[in-house]
Amino acid sequence: MAFTLFALAIPQFDMHSLKRIAVVLGIVLLLGAASEVLAAGATARDWRWSHLLLAALFVVGGIVALVWPDPTFKVVARTVAWFFLIKGVYDIINSFAARRSEQHAEAEADGRAPAQWWMPLVVGALEIGVAFWAVGYPRDSRSLLALWV
Repeated sequence: MAFTLFALAIPQFDMHSLKRIAVVLGIVLLLGAASEVLAAGATARDWRWSHLLLAALFVVGGIVALVWPDPTFKVVARTVAWFFLIKGVYDIINSFAARRSEQHAEAEADGRAPAQWWMPLVVGALEIGVAFWAVGYPRDSRSLLALWV
């Protein structure tokens, strides 16, 4: 609930400054650390260490984002770009795998199966485009990174 309210408040901030985006990222990471600590208390004992490790990483990332906001923006821009690139390639590969399985299903069945393999293909191509946009125009990708945070 707190994350939803914070997400609704983010567009109200003046996000034209790179430092402000990094500060908001630092706050989000610190809130995420608190959430992981609470999750560690509510989860099974075997998985408690993973929540605490993630909380520690979030605290380190949050402190780094608050102390060094300028380099943080560049790192986040590059990380988001790599994420979208890898996710886009993954979605494109999955779309071709889905197309092949749909073709096999059509060959075995008399009825026609709905062709939906093209949706991940389009999404993957858009994600790859966003990846190159985030790397090629880091100053213009402020809006993208503010929304991603």
